[in-house]
Parts: sequence; structure tokens; C-alpha cells
Amino acid sequence: ENENDIYFVCIQNFKPQFVKMDCSYTEKEAAIFEKILELIITNDEKCIASRVVFESILANDLKMTQKEFGEIMARFHRDKWIESGPHNTIILHARAILEMQSFIMDTYRDDIYNCQICTRLLIRGLVCSNSSCDVHMHRSCAARYFLRLSNSTNKKSAYPCPTCKKEWNKNDVDSVLKTTKTTNENSDQQPTTTAVNKRQRTSRNNNNSTNNRSVRSSARQVISESDDDN
Repeated sequence: ENENDIYFVCIQNFKPQFVKMDCSYTEKEAAIFEKILELIITNDEKCIASRVVFESILANDLKMTQKEFGEIMARFHRDKWIESGPHNTIILHARAILEMQSFIMDTYRDDIYNCQICTRLLIRGLVCSNSSCDVHMHRSCAARYFLRLSNSTNKKSAYPCPTCKKEWNKNDVDSVLKTTKTTNENSDQQPTTTAVNKRQRTSRNNNNSTNNRSVRSSARQVISESDDDN
């Protein structure tokens, strides 16, 4: 949701509570994560500062030092439950959204959205600039939508909302299309690099083959000369 990346994740959806999903965490750590989940999803910006999380934990009578809290947060980052957000905040990683989807939809129905394009759960993403329109889109879905509009019209500056038809925020459009263009350029360069490496390997193999033939030829010549001497 934070970038244009698409993730494929194998998940279990019959144990929605975090403490039941990953038994490697203690109940205390699970309680902290579920508090993070609550604070992020109920926040209008769908992100939260670590300081706010720590203060909320202390307010809930969970005894913890700041060092211990930092270590737990580092583990959540490392295990892809959270990631860094804008302005030194934290946001939910794609793993958390996918694996906790049932729990999130059951518990925070009024605080979440569905993407207008793919209809799946959306926490963060792009929102229509029309305050009376409730259209939200994943960045990756918005990228496909905007690209389709770009390819279907010569008027590249017109990107209407799929529902209310009001022109979409230009900064959002530029940001999404720029990221998509960069991703495509990197993808296009990869085969070229692979081809170069393949040619280099082929060249080395040919050189090795030539050297081997030269060695065998020299060996036969030495043997022949030895036979002549006898």
C-alpha cells in the first residue's frame, strides 16, 4: 500500500488473533502488536509515531522499559509486521494487512476501506480529492488505472475519479506514474544485464574450449614426437 509493489503471500485465515498466528511471540509482545494495530487503523493518517505507541502501552499498565520496547519494535520491523512510514512514523506492512485481514475487517469495519479497483482491503492508499466521494485505491491499482487512461487518450493530464469523475489530485497521479516508470525501467534493464552476463559466460566457455583443444593438440604433438624418437 505504501509503494507500487505487489506481494503474493500464503496465509492462514482461521486464527485471526496475532497471538494465535505466531506462537514465537509472548502474550506481552502480541498485546503490543495488537495495540499498534489499533492505533494505526483508528488514526486518520493510518500511521503512528513510536513514541505514541510507547506512551499508550504504559497507559495500559504494561510494564516495559524503553530499551525493551525498542527491541520489540525492531523485531516487528525485521519480521515484516510493520515498516517505516512518513515523518518518522510506522505503518502496517503488507504481511500484517494480509495475515490479519479477517481480524481487521471484523474489528475495525468503520475505519477501513475497500479499493475501488480490486475491491480488497485497503488501509492506506490514494483517496479522491472530492470530499463527498469515498473512493480509495491501492497505489498499485491506481497505477494500472492511470496508465490505462494514459494509453486511451491523448489528453494525458485528464485523470478523473472512476466514480465521481472529478479530476484526480495531480500530485498523486505524478507520484504513482513516476514510480511505475522507474520500476518498468529497472525491469527493462535487467534482461540486458542478464544477456551481457550470458555473453560473457559464453565467451569464457569458448575461450576455455579453445584452450582445451590447444592443450590436447599439444599433447598429441608431444606424443607423436616421442614416438618418432623411439
